[in-house]
Amino acid sequence: YRKKATKKVTKVFTEEETEYEHVEIVGDERVIKKIRIKLSFPQIREPFPLTWSINEPLKVVATAYEDNKQIPSDFEFYINDLRVSKGREIIYTFKEKGIYRIKAVLRVNDSVYEKTRNIKIVEYREEVIELYNRYFLKWVRESGIEVSKRTPEEIMYDVIDKTEEKDELIEKITLIFEEAKYSTHEIGRKHYEEFYMVLYNLKIL
Repeated sequence: YRKKATKKVTKVFTEEETEYEHVEIVGDERVIKKIRIKLSFPQIREPFPLTWSINEPLKVVATAYEDNKQIPSDFEFYINDLRVSKGREIIYTFKEKGIYRIKAVLRVNDSVYEKTRNIKIVEYREEVIELYNRYFLKWVRESGIEVSKRTPEEIMYDVIDKTEEKDELIEKITLIFEEAKYSTHEIGRKHYEEFYMVLYNLKIL
């Protein structure tokens, strides 16, 4: 005699995954099984945050495991609670900036398992400028360097004088910022990732 599974415990143990425990009653025996739901973005590598650009296709992949064995089932995908597709992955292009909630839902018999993650959709030029002003200049000010009414190049030379071993990083972040701020060149994912990695390697982020 087998009763249907009931969800007993839900535990988020990584940003990518949610684990569920459910109990099956077989005769007098209680069998505990674990279901893991993983929602990932293959184009966004570590250590980058979940940030993507408008008008660029984003791949989202959902995977389920029962006791570490993959479950070959399709998911329902939702963006801000609006169902957009069914399958094991989607490719979606965002047309507007903002924070979006992406949810993958797996239905197995009478049980429902899901994983939700938020992603920030930006315009990379604006994001580079925002990161420079909010984080890099804050770090510069905390180093005792004046930034008001000064050009990025002037700030760069003062910072290099104080942090000689980081010349290349300081120069790179300044050049990318100036290109984003003052040029009409396209600023893409490559610019954003290079800029972010400078902040990361300087331990600003």
